[in-house]
Amino acid sequence: MKVYTMQVNKQVSALSDQTTTRRQAFSSFFSTLGSISIANRLTALVGISTLGVSTSGCMGETTYDQGELSAYEPFWTYRADRLEQYQQETFQVGIRTMDAPGPHNAAVHHPIVSVQDGIINATVDHVMELDHWITTIYTRDLDTGRVFYLKEFHPTELSPDTEKGASISVELPPGILRIAVFAFCNKHELWWSGVIDLS
Repeated sequence: MKVYTMQVNKQVSALSDQTTTRRQAFSSFFSTLGSISIANRLTALVGISTLGVSTSGCMGETTYDQGELSAYEPFWTYRADRLEQYQQETFQVGIRTMDAPGPHNAAVHHPIVSVQDGIINATVDHVMELDHWITTIYTRDLDTGRVFYLKEFHPTELSPDTEKGASISVELPPGILRIAVFAFCNKHELWWSGVIDLS
């Protein structure tokens, strides 16, 4: 935890040299969380407690310019790692897939992914209701482990294209050859697209 706290502190102190937008985003983030410790701030950010994943960790609509991404990636990686850890520790199974859905309906949980002209589009055709929704979608570079995009959803936030489900559209960073998209349902676990080979 000490190493991660140092990384977070380094990210926060680096903000003074960054864009006004980035400073405002982090200022708003830390002022919202109040005067609690860095560890508690991270816990509040990702919505994870010692009991597991909370339904209160949603950050809503998030758009980033390319210059801001490097500041958010440590938080995204932390959130993604915790979701994957939660899946293993709580359910004692791997991440769900279309071929291994367990007792759940794969058709409404499995991320549907397309990559065209350097843009990744991912959709999960799932209900978005106050007590049952896709809380998080993220993209991971499978060769490096890097989480290069993550979005938290409000319970009633619908995909703008279909007016149902949850979706993301993100630019593919250069040099990435294999990715996967992950989606977490607050009731039915963590799902992934499987390997998407871009080579």
